[in-house]
Amino acid sequence: MKRIYFLAMAALSLSMTGCLKDKGFDNNETGLKTNNNERFAAVMNAYETRGINIQAVFTTPAEEQLRVFTLSLTGPASDKDVQVTLAATPSIVTAYNAENQTTYEVLPTAAYDLNTTVTIPAGQSYIEVSLRLKKAAMDPTKTYALGLQIASVSDPNIKIPATSKQALLGILLRNIYDGDYLATGHFEHPTSPRDYVDLEVNLPTIGATSVSKDLGDLGPGTKINITVNPDNTVTIAPGAGTTSTGSNTAAVAAIAGDPVYNNRYDPATHTFWLKYGYPNPATRIVTEKVVMLP
Repeated sequence: MKRIYFLAMAALSLSMTGCLKDKGFDNNETGLKTNNNERFAAVMNAYETRGINIQAVFTTPAEEQLRVFTLSLTGPASDKDVQVTLAATPSIVTAYNAENQTTYEVLPTAAYDLNTTVTIPAGQSYIEVSLRLKKAAMDPTKTYALGLQIASVSDPNIKIPATSKQALLGILLRNIYDGDYLATGHFEHPTSPRDYVDLEVNLPTIGATSVSKDLGDLGPGTKINITVNPDNTVTIAPGAGTTSTGSNTAAVAAIAGDPVYNNRYDPATHTFWLKYGYPNPATRIVTEKVVMLP
């Protein structure tokens, strides 16, 4: 229903290269080139070949099951169960941040449950690995990542390839107001009053019921913070990029009294009706309707 912008996702989703690029990958195998007798335990779409796997989840429900990756066995089928031991590895996150100039925080251990011993049944070639995410232990204003790797395999004859043993999961929390919108409004201004129509804006999550929005049509450098209250009224506060110098955007605040632009959120139409301004008293006033895109 909504489009999600994922931290330069194109740069993060790397192509399969090297020894992992062959038809076996398309057949739900790791794509490792082996002889007929070698067996490998590997992570499909591993960190070394695909970068980070980003998943966006809503702040509710409080807990949610997420698929992290698929463990695969290649080579001759095993006639007995294979136990694979996994280990959380924060250094994978640290290395990714250093290499990509990102600021992912390591997912706290209190924020998830993971069975670190996974059994691949006899005769089966793969199994999905999941974790239970506990969102109450997460800060919606932060982006998290969890690095995991294969630590050991019960069968000593099964190898663990260095390029396919790690997974990196990025987690973004989104509330129900997070998404892409069209803003139509009027910017009352002492020197450049103007209208804007169907201006596309993204409102990202900054709290359990809060999103960030461009101030009027000023662009992404100057923000307001919008919090939806239990009665669907909204609170408006200065956001990132506001300043007390010049026109004093840091004084931005809601303006009451308008029967239409009454600083409310309409859940039936996914629409914000907003009126706010700055400084105090306001000489620059924004009146706008902000509608979520389907």
